[in-house]
Amino acid sequence: MKNKAFSICLSFIIMLGFLQSLSGIGHTAAGTLEWDPSESDITGYKLYYGTDAGDYNQVIDVENVTTYQVSDLEDGVIYFAVKAYAYDTDGIEIESKYSNEIRVRFVDGSWVNDPPIADAGPDQTVYEETTVTLNGSNSTDPDNGIAAYLWTQTTGTPVTLSDPISAQTIFMSPDVGPSGETLTFQLTTTDNDGLQTTDTCIVNISWLNEPPMADAGPDQTVAEKAMVTLDGSNSTDPDDGIFAYLWTQTAGSAVTLSDPTSVQPTFTAPRFKPNKKTFTFQLTVTDEGGLQATDSCTVNVTRGNGNEPPIADAGPDQTVFEQTVVTLDGSNSTDPDDGIAAYLWTQTMGFPVTLSDPTSVQPTFTAPGVGPGGEALTFRLTVTDGGGLQGTDECTVSVTGLDGVTVISVTPDTVQAGGSIDVTITGSGFVDGAVVSFENGSGPAPTASNTVVLDEQTISSTVTAGSGGPPRNRVWDVAVTNPDSSSGVLIDGFTVTP
Repeated sequence: MKNKAFSICLSFIIMLGFLQSLSGIGHTAAGTLEWDPSESDITGYKLYYGTDAGDYNQVIDVENVTTYQVSDLEDGVIYFAVKAYAYDTDGIEIESKYSNEIRVRFVDGSWVNDPPIADAGPDQTVYEETTVTLNGSNSTDPDNGIAAYLWTQTTGTPVTLSDPISAQTIFMSPDVGPSGETLTFQLTTTDNDGLQTTDTCIVNISWLNEPPMADAGPDQTVAEKAMVTLDGSNSTDPDDGIFAYLWTQTAGSAVTLSDPTSVQPTFTAPRFKPNKKTFTFQLTVTDEGGLQATDSCTVNVTRGNGNEPPIADAGPDQTVFEQTVVTLDGSNSTDPDDGIAAYLWTQTMGFPVTLSDPTSVQPTFTAPGVGPGGEALTFRLTVTDGGGLQGTDECTVSVTGLDGVTVISVTPDTVQAGGSIDVTITGSGFVDGAVVSFENGSGPAPTASNTVVLDEQTISSTVTAGSGGPPRNRVWDVAVTNPDSSSGVLIDGFTVTP
């Protein structure tokens, strides 16, 4: 029996209320958890939970059920996960890996839904008349999951999004002429309880002009009522110079900047408050051709002899080959007093990638296919200490292209068994006569028809999934093979649902 066969997805059903504790009248909560049954024969399940992520001090053998109510849960944040178990022919117990972890927060005996965190992906610079991918898949929700995505264009020449309600959507960049143009897109994420948050990303459409590089200056730690100077003077532009600066406050109680359009605006740090001590500012620089770039800095306001902010360390810069697994490493981040409570990785530059877990110390991703030109991806790590102060750091991953064919994405990437869907495949090295096929899945393999190579980086095709097969999601690798037998593969690139 292999652990790979145990596949469990855990969710939390909101069935919470006030219960009377045995030691007196107090607020405790009860909640019902539900998980998908394992795909293999199992003996039962064990429910793990505790107050620290990934570190559970409570376990309940719930036997062979997939719904279980836990009672006497105290106020605070509680993390849950499930394992399946079975016995081999020698009577030795074998456990699966943990299921996905869910986080639930209780206040006064009631479940409190925390809003999602929208992540519209990094700013991008692309050439006119090329396929652009917007990627919101690094958005997260701390408790009951993201139920819906919605992309809207807020500035620039209107474009048609392939699927505005998907985590990832694509469009064709417009013809903008020699001056270039900036398009802005807003991603709205909605969780299963209806709470929403938004994030934006910029897509610079470039002709010949190269975009500027914004530098909002270092993070700062200042005393309450101190005069603070933000510094964007290290921002640069490789060709036609920076035309305009614009500072916007994005987090913390509102402060008044002396001049939001200056290179070095100032403001007076407010009086220290325990829950309002970290302030974040975004600098947007615009060059003479209208292209833009953004950068952010954090200002921590402290009281004398109080909490010291953490020091973020995003790890060294790396150089990797396309289609390899890359690990980002924030484990060398430190805090001099009350410890690091949270990590958050955000991609700020380059082709959008999907991180395994943007809130982990060491998330991973698969380097995209970039072709012979290569591409640089930049990631920002924000660490928050136990007192709410923050520090940031960045690292760059330079992706080197390989000769031959690469497959980067398939959009849309899901079809129901028995159905058909028109897809767009992006990558590099495609030539006329290329064939699309599906490998290493289970059940009837999908088939591709009406395949057309639009250019070296784009293929359109119709994918049809046969009926039948196992009653679960089946994931397939997507291969593109040229007439000369050169080929590229996107691992786990397409899913057939029951």
